[in-house]
Amino acid sequence: NRNKGTEYLLKKAFKSLDLTLINANYLSPLLVKRFKIENHKIKTISNGIEINLPNYTILENTKAIYLANFIDYKGHIRFLSELSLHDYSFKIVFMGNGILLSEIREYIQNNGFQDQILIEASTNSPTDIFRGCGFAIHPSLTEGLSNAIIEELAYGLPVIAFNVGGNSELIDNGKNGFLIEVNDYQSFFDKMKLLSESQRIREELSQNAIRSISQLGWDINNRKMMEIYLRYL
Repeated sequence: NRNKGTEYLLKKAFKSLDLTLINANYLSPLLVKRFKIENHKIKTISNGIEINLPNYTILENTKAIYLANFIDYKGHIRFLSELSLHDYSFKIVFMGNGILLSEIREYIQNNGFQDQILIEASTNSPTDIFRGCGFAIHPSLTEGLSNAIIEELAYGLPVIAFNVGGNSELIDNGKNGFLIEVNDYQSFFDKMKLLSESQRIREELSQNAIRSISQLGWDINNRKMMEIYLRYL
């Protein structure tokens, strides 16, 4: 339930703006509906990435990585609960920090996932961990425009994710990864099995992943921002 006073002030604030910047297209209709902003006063500039990130060309690794903080909506425990109902032997790295870390460690221990799930602490340079993985997963139940997915694609990791938030703006289904309908864990695991077993498909999607992120370089983002500054300042 939203506070009516806060909503009123937000609407007034947004209506007074010449331009509202967002980082994902899916936010535009939400803002139009909630705050009555005119479409022409909304512009999207996606999150940026350093395009010359190191990427690997030999995709012999079959391990998956899930780079996300250990908080509820990232869905770690729900994912593990669903995985326990199937006879898969995926090797997965959970990388992150957060308030649910101890609970997730305990769940892994109590449900026999010790040989399948490795937990790594977050780092400002996750590429060392990327180097040992063949693809990335994101079973988040809600999402914005994920910096983790951008980094993974730039590094050449195909990504499997639920179709939430801005994921469809980054993942071209079947080209640089796979988009799965929310809560369809069977399909999610099927795509994990496909990528863990086929080096050919991992290599194909990896090359597409690197190409797909080329328009998110900082030089392009900076040029877009400069155009806005020159127009409105």
